[in-house]
Amino acid sequence: MLYALALSTLAGLSTGLGGALAALGGRPTPRRMAAALGFAAGVMLTVSLSQMLPYAAAQYARAGLAPARAGALCAALCVCGQLAGAALERLVPEPRFALRGEKGSAARKASARAALATAAAVTAHNLPEGVLTVTAAADAALALPVALAVALHNIPEGLAVAAAVLAAGGSRRRAFWTALLSGLAEPLGALCAALALRRAPGPLGIAGTMAFIAGVMVWVCAAQLLAQGYAGGEERRAAAGVCAGAAVMTAALALA
Repeated sequence: MLYALALSTLAGLSTGLGGALAALGGRPTPRRMAAALGFAAGVMLTVSLSQMLPYAAAQYARAGLAPARAGALCAALCVCGQLAGAALERLVPEPRFALRGEKGSAARKASARAALATAAAVTAHNLPEGVLTVTAAADAALALPVALAVALHNIPEGLAVAAAVLAAGGSRRRAFWTALLSGLAEPLGALCAALALRRAPGPLGIAGTMAFIAGVMVWVCAAQLLAQGYAGGEERRAAAGVCAGAAVMTAALALA
């Protein structure tokens, strides 16, 4: 489990790296934010759909399930994960960035709310990613690719958290520490999973967890990362980010 905790800690710290990039460079432009969020979505969609779900289906097939039943079970668990992601999203305040016509305290309040919501959203969905890292560590073929995917998509998320804090008038130091602390929810989730499991889960346990958390990640990509990326009017930048993230993750999976 120490290996899993180390992987999840490194992946979580990459959120701080994104925060550091934002703190050093100032508030990112809408174009850069759209591309970064699209990149994060492309990375996680690729690893979820091309690695995690096929792996789960293959494990169920090896256990003796017919291919159709294995696929149906994976799809059902994926949908359950999406429903869990939607339920988790309801616990987080909806981001609302300052509108062009707003000035003074109204704009600051809107930006502060957006900063809080962004940090809370990243923290909330980093917890299941920590569980994912612990589960993936039980299989050597999955451990590094999953940890790499999580780390790559955490960098733009840290950028988003820090940018929201900067937009609300926070200092660069506060922006960095907020991003870093939101990323540390990942090793916390890994620690909770390690304590709950006590021992490495079996192949079917790994398969079920993979399919479920793949559903959570698909929901996060569709409802949060892509939604925010396309909301700023930079659709082409967001789409280019998705394509770049998918290409980078595909190459990384091939080399892993």
